[in-house]
Amino acid sequence: MTPEEAVARLAPHRLEVLGPQPGGLSNVAYRVLCDGEEGVLRITRGARGTRIAVADEVRAMRAAGDLAPDVLAWADGALVTRYVRPAGSVPPAVLGAALARLHRVEPPVLRALDLSELLVTLPWTGPLEALGVVADHVARSLPWAPPVLCHHDVREANVVWDGERAVFVDWEYAALADPAFDLVCAVRAGGGDALRAYRDAGGPGRDGPEMEAVHDLLDVHWRATHGHPVDPREITALLG
Repeated sequence: MTPEEAVARLAPHRLEVLGPQPGGLSNVAYRVLCDGEEGVLRITRGARGTRIAVADEVRAMRAAGDLAPDVLAWADGALVTRYVRPAGSVPPAVLGAALARLHRVEPPVLRALDLSELLVTLPWTGPLEALGVVADHVARSLPWAPPVLCHHDVREANVVWDGERAVFVDWEYAALADPAFDLVCAVRAGGGDALRAYRDAGGPGRDGPEMEAVHDLLDVHWRATHGHPVDPREITALLG
């Protein structure tokens, strides 16, 4: 979908495209004015894969309240959210507390994601073939936790600090799932301060070696299947 097609699809909203915005391999993004308000237009590209439909993404963000940007307009394949002006990197303690709040919101009607099932159904082929056995072993060793609303892409680029609050953006992988995966991502982004703040705020997720392995396996698989180089030493390390 081109920006012009997105503008037509989002009518009757008045949309003025101002210029490109950093996006990702699964979407392209633009700074826009939407009905006179500063926003970010994200246009889905490529096969959906493990991403959710835009309607579900909107449902997840609205459930998250002020932990997500306001939705200004949306249609199939296109989403405009209010622009959140960054004020620097999010403080680790703020990240941890915000994630704990997210994991305690009333969950919306959304897909349930079983990480064990995901691990064993991903195509472990080519240079990743040997990791299929590892993925199967990790999947069988994962502890069960009650599902909560999870973002599933908690990293520095997807958490905007506006000087007062942390706002999670890019909700295209959101699901009801084990909160430990989000927590592992947050700890890797914010370290021990993020973990302590998460626990102090009553976050339900529990970190552990099994979920660390899930993170590493999914990260290697994602990069390998999206054209990013994977160091063979990473595969060797996962093989133990």
